[in-house]
Amino acid sequence: MIKQIKIKKEYLLKIDSTIKEAMQNINTSILQFCLVVEKEDEVVGTLTDGDIRRALLNGADINDPVLQFINKDFVYLYEKDGLDSAEKLMSDRSVSQIPVLSKDKKATSLLIRSYNLTEKYIETPVFLLAGGLGTRLRPLTNDLPKPLIDIEGRPILEHIIIRLSRQGFRNIIISINFKGHLIKNYFGDGAKWGLNIQYIEETKKLGTSGSLSLLNNYKFDDILVMNADLITQINLKHLLDHHNQSDALATICSRTYVHEVPFGALSTCGPRVLHIEEKPIVSKIISMGVYALNKTCLELLEYNEYCDMPELLERIIRNDHLVIHFETDDDWIDIGRLSELERAREQAQKSQS
Repeated sequence: MIKQIKIKKEYLLKIDSTIKEAMQNINTSILQFCLVVEKEDEVVGTLTDGDIRRALLNGADINDPVLQFINKDFVYLYEKDGLDSAEKLMSDRSVSQIPVLSKDKKATSLLIRSYNLTEKYIETPVFLLAGGLGTRLRPLTNDLPKPLIDIEGRPILEHIIIRLSRQGFRNIIISINFKGHLIKNYFGDGAKWGLNIQYIEETKKLGTSGSLSLLNNYKFDDILVMNADLITQINLKHLLDHHNQSDALATICSRTYVHEVPFGALSTCGPRVLHIEEKPIVSKIISMGVYALNKTCLELLEYNEYCDMPELLERIIRNDHLVIHFETDDDWIDIGRLSELERAREQAQKSQS
């Protein structure tokens, strides 16, 4: 749903302003961005909180002028363009707000897309694992938790948060540890995204499922669990529906991974070679780091114990409970290494070009 709102003074920023002034401007606006204007209020660019954050991380001073950090290639429409054009442009460029300009490039209104596109909220909580050290992405993660690494103006975790909100989820629990206060400061209570965000603070490393043992006081029947470093198009509602329609205690979101072995593979019996297969294709069903769990699963965890998700799932299986998988071919990038981070950035850049 697209709403058209009037331009307010706090949405506009003079081009000769400093970063500090821009921060004050953005903090007074619910939009978390501003339109940069010349003296006659002609719009020449946009500036987001993400632009400012990147500038400061790259060594900028809060008293530096904003001119060198603004986005001059911004998305906009003219007054004569209709809402159909806005919907397509927002989808093509992955933006949620577009200024409407007059012929002389003055902003007359803003088109805003509501994050919550579903009519009914989904009460099932989503548990996001954001407590890891991100060692494979150092030095980027020396002073910054991996979920806050930037991809096209937004942290990895914000991309996840926005998608959850658009799919109708509103109850989010984030498990934090390393530099967790930075995540907490950025996302707050989630009101900006129409969400209710709560935090579980790990006092020690608990692995990819151990922090679930800290949820004993939370009321829910099922919970979705997801790593906070995934850029994906997975429809979590479909995963939840699949889980609820089964008798399974746990459902693993999966996909088929195909890999070509770049060598000749030998089938042997002792020293004897029986067959040579040149560059065989190996196909495996893999976990995508997204799960639907019944709360009963948490009974298999000791309070505050270190436990990784594969071990928890093995415990469920050993206790004769049903574990199933939900296969999808949706886009999915697990940002564990610099190469995956670059791929995610390239993909995000293409979607906005």
